Amino acid sequence: MPSKETILTKIKANRPNLWPLPDVPIFETLATDKKKLFIQILERGGSKVHCVDDSTQIHQVITTHFPENKRMVSALPFLEGIEGITTLHPDFYEGTEVAIIEGLIGVAENGALWVTENELGDVRVLPFIAQHLVMVISEKNIVGTMHEAYKKLGLPTTEGFGVFIAGPSKTADIEQSLVIGAQGARSLLVILTP
Repeated sequence: MPSKETILTKIKANRPNLWPLPDVPIFETLATDKKKLFIQILERGGSKVHCVDDSTQIHQVITTHFPENKRMVSALPFLEGIEGITTLHPDFYEGTEVAIIEGLIGVAENGALWVTENELGDVRVLPFIAQHLVMVISEKNIVGTMHEAYKKLGLPTTEGFGVFIAGPSKTADIEQSLVIGAQGARSLLVILTP
């Protein structure tokens, strides 16, 4: 018997008894106004937040924040006049200044927004290659803590990729000097819908 098989056989024969995993409590937020806390944390982290009454105002908010003729790519299908995701070819996304995507869950305690490859139109790199990021989320999808967010997410589904994004990219590692846009978007605009 080869040594690899011998080792694996001995390991299988000497397994310890399995112990049940402990129940992890759900630490719910004490904040009564999750939306207000969410906005405060986002703004403290360098993001901008704009609340709209309905989705028809989203286009106007975006063009107000980015009045220059910047190249915008949107994963939201209902934004007229803004390029949508039409291909997965990397050359299409070169020069993208503003990426517009939908967030599924917002976390009040840290301002993080959950997004999967479904919301990114299967272009996983979109929120990281754009200079500016716009995320649209319904205030109904704001939870208090990461524990609540993971409870809402439940078990892994068919999405192969998901990420929490919290504010514009920044670092202060080098000479303790804050640099915004170090590894990703230089700005984050969050648009809250009802």
